[in-house]
Amino acid sequence: METSKPEDIATPIAETTAGAVRLVTLRLTGSQNDLAKKSQHFGRYVRSFLETEVKSPFRFRQVSPTAFALNGKCSPKAFDRYTISLHDRLMEFLFGTEGSRAAQVIVFAGTEQEVAEFITEPEDKAIERSKKYLNRVLSELKEVDTPEPTAASDHHIERYAGKRPLLYRGILACPHQVMIAYAITPNANPDASTSETRPADLDLARYLSFRGEEAIDFSIRLFDKASFLLQTSQKEMQSVIFLVPIAYRSLLAHKESEQFLQNANEHPEWVRNQIFVSVFGAPPRPSTSIIQRFGTEFSSQFRTLDWQVTEPDVDPTLFLGSRLHSLTFDLHGHKSKREQLIRQFIEAASDLHSLKIRAGITGIDTPEELKLAIKGKLTYVSGNAVTAPLMNYAPPQKVDLQDLPILEPTVLESVSSTSHAA
Repeated sequence: METSKPEDIATPIAETTAGAVRLVTLRLTGSQNDLAKKSQHFGRYVRSFLETEVKSPFRFRQVSPTAFALNGKCSPKAFDRYTISLHDRLMEFLFGTEGSRAAQVIVFAGTEQEVAEFITEPEDKAIERSKKYLNRVLSELKEVDTPEPTAASDHHIERYAGKRPLLYRGILACPHQVMIAYAITPNANPDASTSETRPADLDLARYLSFRGEEAIDFSIRLFDKASFLLQTSQKEMQSVIFLVPIAYRSLLAHKESEQFLQNANEHPEWVRNQIFVSVFGAPPRPSTSIIQRFGTEFSSQFRTLDWQVTEPDVDPTLFLGSRLHSLTFDLHGHKSKREQLIRQFIEAASDLHSLKIRAGITGIDTPEELKLAIKGKLTYVSGNAVTAPLMNYAPPQKVDLQDLPILEPTVLESVSSTSHAA
């Protein structure tokens, strides 16, 4: 590993309430270190990742091919959480998910003098200093009941004591105009009077990001809920399909993805066939290794797999041999030029069709957006223009487009659902 002069990182990169820069150093395994040395572009790969992933209020300075400094104006706890999550994504970007688990990372934050000592001291001392820092940070983060934002965006989601009630968002299969599936979503206003206030839900991507390390628990809860509904409902209701989300970061954490799959394996095969798992929160250009691992490991238990993207210019080569059933463009984060974005995604959908991957859009808000999506021959659409968040769900059935959006479950042949259970 290359070293750098202390003054390279001692100068603050930006004003910060956290008090000091964070230095992230990759301490590589033998094979990975050889790979880095042989590659003349290794440092460029790291810089390319940082330029894409590090956004305001954070800044970075690359001090060697395998080390960089972070600085940003936020609270210390938010800074610590962001530093560790950025490391995880970098390792997966450089070496793939499997390789990243064999690598060792050294992370440290402290005063300017401590950081200067850290990058110049022998490796064994640097490792010991890093371990003490990480143990302190991780123990402190576990004690925090309300996680702080890990990036510039503010989730504006308040903690709710207990389990949030659940709602249902209809998913329309466009070719046959059949309301075929439902996404189970968390209630945004669990204490509101449902008789006076129309139900509102939280966007799944935002909520999973808000839950952080607890996201996998929520994913398992929704899976168990869907299984419960399928196994206890009348026969005509057992053909409904439920979307169960899983966070991209949960795929990177091998323990979490194994936990999800082990739980799924305890449920009947016919139940798993009525559930499609959708990956949320993936970066614009995820590693092909994580996509392939998702397809390989999850297709053995699930017939239907979906991947969510947040930008319309999809690179189809990333999904070659992925075993995906569908790829969904999430419009929730886009406030302007939405119809233009829909057209862009429709153009990309033709390449997906050649890979036998169906294309869908979620977050469709207006009748005009809905007509554009249907005209573009997308397979699935959902959003406010299809259904509002509903208290109940219904069996798959053909719907008249003139009846959309469906604002009340009574429009459908619905059944009562114990949304507070499980």
